[in-house]
Amino acid sequence: MQLKVFRSLWGLEYSQEHPAANSKLSRREYYEHLFSDLRALGYDGIEASISDVWILVNGDYSAASANAEIDTVADAFLALLSKNNLQYICGVYTSWDDYIGPWQKRTVAEHTAQYKSQLAIARALKPVRINVHSGSDDFTLEEAVEFFASAQDLEKDAGVERLVSHETHRGRTLYNPWTTQILLAKFPNLHITLDISHWFVVVERLFSLEAYPDLFKVVLPRVRHVHARMGTSQHAQITFATNASATTNAATASEEEQEAQKVFEEIWRAWWESLRTLGSTFNDKMASMTPEYGPPPYQISSGDVARDGTELWAMANWQKGKLRDLFAQWVTGIGRTSGKDTLLCE
Repeated sequence: MQLKVFRSLWGLEYSQEHPAANSKLSRREYYEHLFSDLRALGYDGIEASISDVWILVNGDYSAASANAEIDTVADAFLALLSKNNLQYICGVYTSWDDYIGPWQKRTVAEHTAQYKSQLAIARALKPVRINVHSGSDDFTLEEAVEFFASAQDLEKDAGVERLVSHETHRGRTLYNPWTTQILLAKFPNLHITLDISHWFVVVERLFSLEAYPDLFKVVLPRVRHVHARMGTSQHAQITFATNASATTNAATASEEEQEAQKVFEEIWRAWWESLRTLGSTFNDKMASMTPEYGPPPYQISSGDVARDGTELWAMANWQKGKLRDLFAQWVTGIGRTSGKDTLLCE
């Protein structure tokens, strides 16, 4: 089993003034430099929504014209990935794309129709994972069951069922752990992207493996991908990390942030152990994780756009390094249980 770390393009959208650009660059030049930098930093790939990909290639996105443009956009995007030896995780939305504009209530049929359309586009982009923002938090349980039954049929029809995972995201059907637990029991082949920072905010408390063993016994074996953003009971995103100017670090973390770090890392280690237990054929031997730290309002803004961008860049890179260290420690611990320091989960 390999740990593969992906960088979300959220917060790295092209702008001539973006701190990551470092100079006045065209859109294409910016992404050329960005992807090269991400590979040099040790990322295995990127995670981005369909509209992110269109903006990267075309400068804008229109759902109405996406199907007509897919071949041109896919060729350009895949060439850029190949040049930098990066893999791709595709973000898909069944409504309220990228959370831009006002939320509008949609029926299950409308969510399903959009999902079918976006799966066809996602497939053409050749992702290794498809992360889905699924349904809505205002679905009744009956509506949620109807949606996931239809969604799984669509995934099979598109031939992507082994790539798909549905995110535990606020505003979506899997926004809280208890609904998720019920739906996982109803759908044995339903898999999730675990972003537990959302759950902690929804229930307004940190809950550990020890506190809810029955929940995690159901949840962890269904996790196909992880958004490794740490948060607290009140904030979806922690505030500490070693930034470029080294003005803040983990030593400045609040007591709750320090406790949160322990809880998150315990859950991630338990997920790796769950993957090892499931065997080498599950999840394509890949533990994929994205340190998905986002810009304001997820990030507590300093009021300085350039500084916020620099902090965000450093935060994700810090988390990437921390994930690598934790995984190496976990692997070494497995080896020691058998008297040798070897990776026993292959």
